[in-house]
Amino acid sequence: MRGLVLLLSAAVALCGAAPALEPVTCSVDGLETTAVRFAIQHINQQQDHGYKFKLSEVIVVSPTQKVQGCSIVMRVNLQETKCHSSDPKHFEDCEVRHAGGTVVMAGCVVVLSVQGDVASVVSHKCGTTKDEEELRMCPDCPRLQNLTNVEGLQRIGGVIRKYNVLNATEHYFVLSDVGRMSASRHIFCRNSENPRGSRLYCETYPAVNKVDLQPGMIEPTCHQLPRFNPAVQCTEGPALKDIHPICSWPRQPLRS
Repeated sequence: MRGLVLLLSAAVALCGAAPALEPVTCSVDGLETTAVRFAIQHINQQQDHGYKFKLSEVIVVSPTQKVQGCSIVMRVNLQETKCHSSDPKHFEDCEVRHAGGTVVMAGCVVVLSVQGDVASVVSHKCGTTKDEEELRMCPDCPRLQNLTNVEGLQRIGGVIRKYNVLNATEHYFVLSDVGRMSASRHIFCRNSENPRGSRLYCETYPAVNKVDLQPGMIEPTCHQLPRFNPAVQCTEGPALKDIHPICSWPRQPLRS
């Protein structure tokens, strides 16, 4: 089981400002670029969980002129990046997930209202799906797990404790968010003794188990992941205001 988690620190840092967006107008020239960037930024700003998204494909951008200004309806496909929603990095600077990294896509319908030089998002609706092509091309790649998976959460807790021990600084980290959790299985293949021809049978085992190869069994040539090793890779970022993962805030006085 592998998990990616967000850790909170008591450190205070300044967030980098995102690149300025071009004004969204009702002019057809450049409308697709400016309106789509504005919409994606809005979608990412509404995310309080998981990872930021980046443009994958523009399906349609349809403006309708109004008495004052216009309305813009667009359909876009987005691809998940490796930047957590709390990451101050601008979404266009984030790296997208590639095949083998459990790619998640989002199809979104966004409605904008433009009056003068002021644009606003009236509504947006997105649905996320796993990349079906990746599932076909890499059947033994990691599979996303439910974020309430008990075994996974227990292992994440152990990893955080290990991180706090190995990084004895003035900061102590606690779990704030589990962005994604995936699990993989280790595959062993063996040749059958079929007189009409050799056929390949595969048996799967949890990646954390140590299974010795028996005579006639061979390692598969397909994609594999290493056995579970609770390695920790963390990126410290700015402390988030108004997030108190352990105690409610403001604290309530104890009743006598």
